[in-house]
Amino acid sequence: ALHPIFINVRNVADAVYKDNVPDAIAGEINQAIEELNATPKLDYQHVLSWKLHILQKIFNATKKEVFATVEFRTWWSKNMDWLAPYACWKSLVEAKGEWNFTKWKETVKDVPDLIEESSEHYDRICFCYFVQYYLHLQLKDASEYAKKNGIALKGDLPIGVARYCADTWTNGRFFKMDWSAGAPPNGPPPAQNWDFPLYDWDVMQTDGFSWWRERLMHLNQYFQAFRIDHVLGFFRIWAIPAHNYSGLLGRLEPCKPVTMKELKDNGLDGDMRRLTTPYIRDWILEDKFGDNAKTVASDFLVEYSKGCYEFKPECDTQAKIDEILPSSGDMDEAVREKNKKLKQQLFDLIDDVLVLKDENDPGIFYPTCHMHFTRSFEKYGPSDKKEKLGRLQHNFFWERQSWRKQGSDRLGAIQGAANMMVCAEDLGAVPPEVFEVLEELGILGLRIQRWPSVGAFGEPDHYSYLTVASPSCHDCSTVRGWWEEDRWRCQDLYRRFFGPNAPEHCEDWVSQKVVEAHMRGNSMWSIIPLQDLLDMWGELRSKNPADDAINQPGCKDGVWVYRMPFTLEHLQSKSHFNKFLLEMTEKTGRLSLY
Repeated sequence: ALHPIFINVRNVADAVYKDNVPDAIAGEINQAIEELNATPKLDYQHVLSWKLHILQKIFNATKKEVFATVEFRTWWSKNMDWLAPYACWKSLVEAKGEWNFTKWKETVKDVPDLIEESSEHYDRICFCYFVQYYLHLQLKDASEYAKKNGIALKGDLPIGVARYCADTWTNGRFFKMDWSAGAPPNGPPPAQNWDFPLYDWDVMQTDGFSWWRERLMHLNQYFQAFRIDHVLGFFRIWAIPAHNYSGLLGRLEPCKPVTMKELKDNGLDGDMRRLTTPYIRDWILEDKFGDNAKTVASDFLVEYSKGCYEFKPECDTQAKIDEILPSSGDMDEAVREKNKKLKQQLFDLIDDVLVLKDENDPGIFYPTCHMHFTRSFEKYGPSDKKEKLGRLQHNFFWERQSWRKQGSDRLGAIQGAANMMVCAEDLGAVPPEVFEVLEELGILGLRIQRWPSVGAFGEPDHYSYLTVASPSCHDCSTVRGWWEEDRWRCQDLYRRFFGPNAPEHCEDWVSQKVVEAHMRGNSMWSIIPLQDLLDMWGELRSKNPADDAINQPGCKDGVWVYRMPFTLEHLQSKSHFNKFLLEMTEKTGRLSLY
């Protein structure tokens, strides 16, 4: 399905009313445009509310005529395999106000009945058909227009899906719903918990990866290339039990685990409780909770030995504690803050573990990702055992694992599903076999200069041909913004690549040098974010480069609200800038058309 946020409501109105749009509808469209264009940042919910409000009115007035057309009926019949369950899921979410479909009585087996005209949800389901139809037409038109003008469109393939979405409701067998995907910390905590269910790759492979192949064949209608987000997830994933909100008690999946024999061989099997349960002692409780230590111990813990505690069974996971100590909804603010603080303190205690037991096999274990930063490890001894445990953890994460086969099988299977160039986000702590497999399959990797896999900086002139070179991306600041955040490092970059006398700030001529270096580089593609392009021209620069960042990973507020500060018509009028950009594109050999 395509997201309604992208729909052009005025084009829908023109299409269904044959350019004779009723005054009331035209007035609301103009009001929405004026209201939404007055804000410098994107308010997605406000935009979406306006669009759905007007679309609903258009739908109510024109649905019979639209649904009677041959074009709609043809599209509808070709897409019903995914369209019907999606529309049912969407309508049920709205009707119930509840995303968690495990609380619904309806299942995907009820779709044939739900789409019948007698169904109470029928009209809402038809509205979903209507919106998806015009989204398809508009994206298809844009794609064809781009193609005629020698421009390729690149789509995006996220690594995960929301836990309670149309895909998991419809194709539940392909997902492990009691697990979450995320990423371990690259150093001290925190970890990342994305709250996406894990793919059941074994089931998917048995089914010929049909779920992936169908998605890609659908994308192929609109795009000539696509990016795989977090391609490492096709090799291995950080698998987190759904009850562990922090993500620290996850494990590599798949992996070669630590066995009981290894623990015995290293003399680490003497006290398994010490290894595999949270390290909670009297002095820790007093340090963490002060005068409330005894109350907390009485409410949540059991003393199994003098001064040693473990969690009661009814509160031995973060999910259980979250139920006991709610911190959202309608409640007194003081109670909310108290519960929030206590909850985090108990979460920290639960995470203070050295080794995790396998949930099915008592002879299999997984060292924790943050072991070296726990109190448990700090106090573990004697020193020779502590050293052996540390070595075993390092071996588990950095030496014994190999995911070449998994990545090659999975990526190879989906690569042939559609006629699109495949690009991969391969940033971060990525094992060497990932780069090897991408090279073998002809999949383009991503190169961000400030995040090199080796060395101080990436060197565009020496990037592999099978790469995409970019000076920044949606998950970091622009080059100009980076200069303000880390001036010393940026000045070091300048001296390495452009000569002495690095300026204090990233002037427009500095942005020009950085962008040109990326366009001149060896990568097959050079993709320059709009913000970095505008920073090459003084009059087009924003006042504050911090406002140009799209996302700050780990932050929830003030992100994903960037809005292009100029209309396309305004940019087209900047003839000197456009001439400069054209000349740079020609000079660097990047003016080839798709």
